[in-house]
Amino acid sequence: MAEVWIPPMMQSLSDGKGRVNVAGSTVRQILNNLESLYPGLKAHLYDEEADRLKPQIAVVVDGDVSQLGLLERVEEGSEVHFLPAIGGGSDSFPTSAEVSPPILGNDILIQRHILDD
Repeated sequence: MAEVWIPPMMQSLSDGKGRVNVAGSTVRQILNNLESLYPGLKAHLYDEEADRLKPQIAVVVDGDVSQLGLLERVEEGSEVHFLPAIGGGSDSFPTSAEVSPPILGNDILIQRHILDD
């Protein structure tokens, strides 16, 4: 069985458990068996219409973020994490005119003033 880590915001659906052991050799099987154990949990992770994990969910198997989603293989004793995906970013770096200078706290400004004198 794989050890599945339940995101904190979904633990109310898993009887408060943060980790559960679930049988399955793919993420899809893990997800289906997880649903059998805790009805309603799958709906928070899976987009039924698109037949894939929801776009805001990433699956990590044994420390590697899966690019295969539901098709990812899961070994006996694997760790499976369902995590909120982190998005955003840009292909280009901002120019110096687009970046505002950092705001320093008074203690930093005082230290800089003392060191500059």
